[in-house]
Amino acid sequence: MQYLILMLSFIMSMIINTLILDALMDIFKLMMDVVYLLNRITLTFFLYYLIKYFYDKYRNKKIDKEYLVKNLAIIYFVWLIGLLFGRTTSLPQYNLMSHFNFSSYLPYWFHHLDNYLVLLYIIGNIVVFIPFGLLLRYYFRFLTSFLICIGFILFFETMQGVTNLGYFDIDDIILNSIGGLLGIIIMTIKATYFKRKYVLMGK
Repeated sequence: MQYLILMLSFIMSMIINTLILDALMDIFKLMMDVVYLLNRITLTFFLYYLIKYFYDKYRNKKIDKEYLVKNLAIIYFVWLIGLLFGRTTSLPQYNLMSHFNFSSYLPYWFHHLDNYLVLLYIIGNIVVFIPFGLLLRYYFRFLTSFLICIGFILFFETMQGVTNLGYFDIDDIILNSIGGLLGIIIMTIKATYFKRKYVLMGK
């Protein structure tokens, strides 16, 4: 049955990537071919663990939630690192500070939400980090989760600027932080509503 689920997951991943994710990546034409492959691999395993979880639950089998969460976390981080550092080429070699943007354009962009690219940029930067917030809140307290989230975002934004594979962008930091915070809040509400001890290890 596991091989059948894996095959089904692979087929679903190929369809989702071909019809949706590839088109999103092609909009900005910045990603290496390996990122397209990574999308297919990570989504295949994500769907595999998700489908297997519901199948085992339906069959009343014992489910190791810690094992499931750890595997999903690994899949997510591999995908996220590929997304953040999988650009096709380095950016122009100007002075280092040209890769660090401390000015926010969000007030301007919020007046142009009718623009598809602007809307995609804002929503995408938020949604990408929601799972990160969910995972952090699963293991840590609220404040600790948020501080780790901010630290992680700042670190990777800095690395993008220093390695010439992107920009340190204040708007990215704001939007990514909102996404992480939403994930933390969602997990907190889930724990409070259902009142299950296993939901949060960090309480």
